[in-house]
Amino acid sequence: MLNKFQKNEKGFTLIELLIVVAIIGILAAIAIPQFASYRMRSYNSAALSDLRNVKTAQESLWADAQCYGAIDGGLQAATVVIQTAAPGVATATYTGPIVPASLDNTVAGGRVCGVNLADATAAIPFGVSNGVNVECTLSNNGNSPTAAGQYDSYVMATRHNSGDTAYGADSDNGPTTYVARNSIWPTAAANINLVVATTPAPTVAIDDFFPAGVLFGAGGAPTANWTQM
Repeated sequence: MLNKFQKNEKGFTLIELLIVVAIIGILAAIAIPQFASYRMRSYNSAALSDLRNVKTAQESLWADAQCYGAIDGGLQAATVVIQTAAPGVATATYTGPIVPASLDNTVAGGRVCGVNLADATAAIPFGVSNGVNVECTLSNNGNSPTAAGQYDSYVMATRHNSGDTAYGADSDNGPTTYVARNSIWPTAAANINLVVATTPAPTVAIDDFFPAGVLFGAGGAPTANWTQM
């Protein structure tokens, strides 16, 4: 009986095993790049979403107080305090995760803070996703009555630490979002916590990403310049 059982035993032949291995290899070759592409799209989508969130906060601040604001990344005391900055220009870069400050500014968190020509202060909260870098540079028209600065224009940009795409916006061309791409950005350790792409300085009443009809250089490849989405 044992001998009969042993004679009826069957297994996979070498050809069958090789076919299975080949099929697995083909599936892996298809799936792994698709998964990597999906992850990159999710990183870039987070950066784009945060850019829109900060733009919304800035425009809400303008609607409330007729000024734009410096980014406060949640390290401040839980009161409306204007971020220390030289009059006329303020630059800040923050990396998420940053939770939004409370609407009444009693709980510390992310927000934009500004002061208008009547010396009234205001703040609008916003959040930053994990790993997303937010850079914002502001300027004014020279009419600031306070040391903190009354900001009339901003240029901002975002990029995820693992993303290959930066997104930019200028207050003087609110509806337009600009984009720059470089496949090298997420592979360099020196780029962690940085937008990396070169952004223009803000100028009141000028779209600085597209001055005089010429796109501003982002300093990357394959996207040498910022382009409109």
